Amino acid sequence: MPTLFKMQLADPIVARYLTLGERGRIQPAQAGDSWDFEFHGGHETGTPFYIRPRNCGVSRNLTKFDTRTRDGAVLNYSADRMVNQDVIERTCKMGAGDKAHMYAVVQGNWNLLAEISRRFRDGDRQGEVEQAQLAAQAAAAAAAAAAAAAAPQTRPCRNAPACPGNVRIVRQGLAPCDTCYQYQ
Repeated sequence: MPTLFKMQLADPIVARYLTLGERGRIQPAQAGDSWDFEFHGGHETGTPFYIRPRNCGVSRNLTKFDTRTRDGAVLNYSADRMVNQDVIERTCKMGAGDKAHMYAVVQGNWNLLAEISRRFRDGDRQGEVEQAQLAAQAAAAAAAAAAAAAAPQTRPCRNAPACPGNVRIVRQGLAPCDTCYQYQ
C-alpha cells in the first residue's frame, strides 16, 4: 500500500518521521497539488522515495530517487539519481514549472527526504515519539498547575512545635493560625 505525502511542515507523514526541529528546516516546502511523494514497502536495501504525478494513472515504474547505497551511506543529491524520469516527462506530461519545483523541493530537502525514507523503512517514528513526549510534558505541567491551584495555600504555624496548626497565606496583612489563633 503506497504512503503518499507532501514535503510540508504540517503533513502527517512528515510529522510522523521528522522532529519539529527537522520539519522547521524544510526549504522549499512543496506547493501545489500536481504531484506527491510516495513510499511503499518491500525495499530491504536502500531507501528510495517516489514521485507520483496526480491525474496520470501510472501505477508502475514510478519516477524514483535512491537516497542510500546498499551499505547504507547517504548518496548526494543528483538529478541523475532519478530512475524512470520519462514517466513524469512523457507519460504524465508534468509541466515545466511543476517539474522545476519538484527538482527544487527534492534538491533543497535531500537530506530530510533521505532521513524520512530511512525512518519509514525502519519504522522509526521520531516525530510521533517527540509529539508524545511533548504531550506528556504538557499534561504533567497542566496536572502540576491544577494540583498547585487546588492545594491549600498554607504554611506551618510559627509557634511550632508547640502548635501543630497552619496559617493561611494571604497577599496582604496577617492571618490567624487555625489552632492557636495567633495572627502571623
